[in-house]
Amino acid sequence: MPSATRTATLPTWWWELQHRRGTWARQLAAAHEGPRYQALAAAIEEGGPGRSVLDLGCAQGLLAAHLTSCSCLGVDISAAAVDAARLTMPDDGRGRFRFEVADVRSWTPPAPADVIVFNELLYYFTRPTTLVLRYLPWLAPGGSVWVSMYQPAWSRNPLMRVRIDAVWASLGRQLTVRRRLVVRDGRARVRFRVAELQRPQTP
Repeated sequence: MPSATRTATLPTWWWELQHRRGTWARQLAAAHEGPRYQALAAAIEEGGPGRSVLDLGCAQGLLAAHLTSCSCLGVDISAAAVDAARLTMPDDGRGRFRFEVADVRSWTPPAPADVIVFNELLYYFTRPTTLVLRYLPWLAPGGSVWVSMYQPAWSRNPLMRVRIDAVWASLGRQLTVRRRLVVRDGRARVRFRVAELQRPQTP
């Protein structure tokens, strides 16, 4: 893989500063974020209880907070984010929720996971599809990858809309799309695209 310093659009120190200032805690606590996490967690748990979830870019552990029957290992590059996640979802004595500080571009998972999640993460990387493919060896047989990204309006942020649409197109060429969800907040102001992806089916 190319040098890590050239594969992310924002440096590590920026993320640490934002999390220490509470910027992301306020953003992710906004009312429009709730329906997306609820829908994503519910879709994951449709696969049955006891599944293992790997949440890459977990921030303060909001996805784990919505999971009722799955275990979750969350990873984030920000130590402040991981500290917040551990407070949000403390160890229950069974190790169902764990959080680690790591760079997802180079980190090695300790074991395969039934579900790997990239939630509002991929458009921060110069080679987002390469990052997803990097984790496929740690996807358990029959497992799936979940990707979630907001969909900005053309009128408000056309450059980001182009970038995000390009990420979705690239993922569609490399992976099989099993299902798609479109989630809106209660006032229909924010739209999220969520998709379950799998390895391409071999003949």
